[in-house]
Amino acid sequence: MNLTLLNLILNIGRIFAITPSSTETKEKRTICQVLHSSLMVLVYVACALAKSYFCGFYKELYLTKLVVVIARESSTCAFTSCVVIEALKGSKWNKLTDNLKLTANLLNVETNSQRKTAYVKFLGFHLIFWAIVLYVDVYNILTKVSVDIRSNLIEKLQSYINFLYSFYIYVLLDMVILRYRRLKEQFDKSEPQFVSEMEHVNSLLSEIVDILNDIIGWPIFFLTLITTTEMLLYSDAGVRFGSADGPTLILLLMCHAVTNEAETILLLVYRSRTKYANSEIQENFYKLGGVLSKTLPSFSAAGFFVLNRSTLLNIFGTVISFLIVLLQTGPPVFDLGSIQQPNTSKIDESVDLS
Repeated sequence: MNLTLLNLILNIGRIFAITPSSTETKEKRTICQVLHSSLMVLVYVACALAKSYFCGFYKELYLTKLVVVIARESSTCAFTSCVVIEALKGSKWNKLTDNLKLTANLLNVETNSQRKTAYVKFLGFHLIFWAIVLYVDVYNILTKVSVDIRSNLIEKLQSYINFLYSFYIYVLLDMVILRYRRLKEQFDKSEPQFVSEMEHVNSLLSEIVDILNDIIGWPIFFLTLITTTEMLLYSDAGVRFGSADGPTLILLLMCHAVTNEAETILLLVYRSRTKYANSEIQENFYKLGGVLSKTLPSFSAAGFFVLNRSTLLNIFGTVISFLIVLLQTGPPVFDLGSIQQPNTSKIDESVDLS
């Protein structure tokens, strides 16, 4: 992944006010941009309220599922509002792009072949997304599932925003992973000569991770909530529409991959210390190992929980527990109109005969 692909995503994301304008943008946010962002927040909130109004099948849900639906819709509304606000953090975005470009030059990350394949990857991911959307629509038609057109269009808009922002985070995380891998490769080629430069590059990468944590922490938190609630809703046939949750799960794995790459580099540094016993080089390796151990990258969802593979297990555990509760209790009946009234005619007749 490279800056070319990132700029392609930003060109679409700025229309929806969910991403910065470009990696080249250095000026402060204008009044027009702030007004555009404020207008889009109102549009997203209005869409969420309209979808809840148009979706008549909410009345068919029992209390447990209704609570989960409300949590999902609230998380979706909070997510869209949150990403618009995060996109206005111009100073941090400028610092992030500067560090990405600087580390790309130091580690020789950007290549011509990567720039050429950026357009193919951009179109490929979009084709996959819209193919899934088309498949769901065709399936609903063939199975004669009644879907409100207005709520369905709003659902598609929300799904595309989730997809585009997940794609945006995916590219940023992949750029960080690529830089850690290239750092590891250069350390393998020239261990002693690369120590001083490695410490400088590591500080830049550590700063990139800190900025990413601040920018994408809350959005990933809400994406995780949306994914969890959607899995709970789709655990049975109680909900008639849905969107793909795969991107969020992939993002969690990529956050873990960043930490794993940094830990691998730290392990290589520790092993290299034994090759240069009782020398100045060994002392430099000890210092470098201490710096790397203190700056190991770690991503969190706005400080609530760490993003790694264990988060996936927690999500699946929540879904399984929910299924167990459903199997044990079963859906309670709240439709009072469906309760049959006792037939008292025979009782009245018996009373008259007596």
